[in-house]
Amino acid sequence: MKNLHVSLLLLSIGSFLLVETRPENRPGYIECQDSAECGSFACCVIGMDRYSSPRCMPHRREGNICRPASNTPQNKTISITPFEFMDFTNVHDIMCPCMAGLHCYGDGYSLATCIREQPTLFQNVLDASQGEGFD
Repeated sequence: MKNLHVSLLLLSIGSFLLVETRPENRPGYIECQDSAECGSFACCVIGMDRYSSPRCMPHRREGNICRPASNTPQNKTISITPFEFMDFTNVHDIMCPCMAGLHCYGDGYSLATCIREQPTLFQNVLDASQGEGFD
């Protein structure tokens, strides 16, 4: 019985440590500092306004508007108050990129649309060669 209590105590402590991921020195209005904190289907987004609060947003779905310039994550140091600065890694400007399997078609900083990626000629040849036993 004593072993059961010790095991439950250790399990409880381990669960608490896994859930508590927000750094102590981060203000409550900063939801994320890295897209990895947002999960598989979201990313950390920073708006273009001064003192914009970074937050987790979902990846864009098929048919959603998107920004080709938001596809590449950036590392930034941002002023969160007039005298405080914070480092952010793998964050996106304004909106997340499209979900896996989708591509944002458009030019530069203009708005575009998330559409399903079309296989390239190389991918079609590769797929065909895998099914026909080419070595």
